[in-house]
Amino acid sequence: MKFNLEELSVTEILKLYSDVMFQLAYKNITSSSNNPVADYTENLVCEALSLDKYRQSTGSCNDLGCNFPGVGMSAAG
Repeated sequence: MKFNLEELSVTEILKLYSDVMFQLAYKNITSSSNNPVADYTENLVCEALSLDKYRQSTGSCNDLGCNFPGVGMSAAG
């Protein structure tokens, strides 16, 4: 599927963006409204290193899990 974004109105582009973000969350690719590339990268790292990704950090746990207290992981720049 290919779009010519130059031909779309601002409203149509925002609707497309909303639909894309919804589908990425639905397919468990993203876990927040942050940069979807960052969420996807975090998923790839967790998969490659056999880590469990927690959906939200807590005081005692973070993205890498409770075995690594105080160590966070983020692909956001």
